[in-house]
Amino acid sequence: MRKFAAMVVGNTCKQTAINIFMILGIGGTWAGSMQLATCAYSPSFDGVLLYVWFSTAWLILFFPVSRFCSRFQKKECILEYEKTCDSVHAINALCLKTFLTKVCPFCALWMLTNYLFLQSLTGLTATDASAIYSTCSAYIYILSVFVFQESVLTARVIAVFLSLFGFAILWHLDTVFHPGFMGVILCLGSTVTASVYKVFFYHTMGNATFADIAMFFTMIGICDLLLMWPVVFCASYTGYESYIIKEVPWTILSLAALFGLFLTFLVIFGSVCTSHANISLGTLVGIPINIVVDILAYEVAFSWLKILALLSIGAGFILMLIPRSDTSKEVCQDCTINGKQPKVSATCFG
Repeated sequence: MRKFAAMVVGNTCKQTAINIFMILGIGGTWAGSMQLATCAYSPSFDGVLLYVWFSTAWLILFFPVSRFCSRFQKKECILEYEKTCDSVHAINALCLKTFLTKVCPFCALWMLTNYLFLQSLTGLTATDASAIYSTCSAYIYILSVFVFQESVLTARVIAVFLSLFGFAILWHLDTVFHPGFMGVILCLGSTVTASVYKVFFYHTMGNATFADIAMFFTMIGICDLLLMWPVVFCASYTGYESYIIKEVPWTILSLAALFGLFLTFLVIFGSVCTSHANISLGTLVGIPINIVVDILAYEVAFSWLKILALLSIGAGFILMLIPRSDTSKEVCQDCTINGKQPKVSATCFG
């Protein structure tokens, strides 16, 4: 009995440690990638599109790195990885039809979302941008109601109201008290496109295995590297983005891209092997981390209205995590597709 109790306690402590690591890891990499991207911008470098293309290309490493790491894991969900690397789903990711109809559209949405978000950082603090982006769950729920006919729940309607209320306050503060109007517009556009690509990804890959998702993201990196470079070249050639290649802060951009890659890996791993709540809570933890960095590094002052907005968005975000008693018709958080429980959800990516 004592051995059994010790085993249960040990497993509980181990799972708790994994959950804490996931939450802090996602929050830290999320905040770190934003802060590094902010540091990269200067009068001699405004290549946001170059950075988006460069960082997305790093997704090529997703499949080989995740397969290499799977060899050192003993969990069942990772052991299945080797079996599914040669599955029909993984092989289908390499066919031309799948590449054109699924990989390319998602790559375009991915780049558009990241471009709008990173461009908004030129006019907003990382705290404001991350808070506005956190309202993404509200838009996902609205889309799920209209697209997937999810039932309307009082708690989530309140969560949507709180998120939009917090966004309205930030909109007022960032457009009235300093010229951050375009930053708010760009960040809002990023949030909306993120909601679309999350729902699109969920609809496309809801029942996918870890290997399928890893292959999918690697194909996104290949698509970005092969097809999106003319867009970056045209932006530089026409003067839309001005920079000299020798003066590009490649070290900072590489660190930011590495943070982004690690963030994506943690999100995918967490959605398949741990709880979806870890991903959502990790995204929320990124806000106070950005607050601390903005105060210490940039001496940003936070008024009581801004604190109220952040608390309102945080409360709405947490309310959106409350599970419903009947999960048979859940769409965003624990939805079923064709009677099967998905391994990833629409709220897992960001």
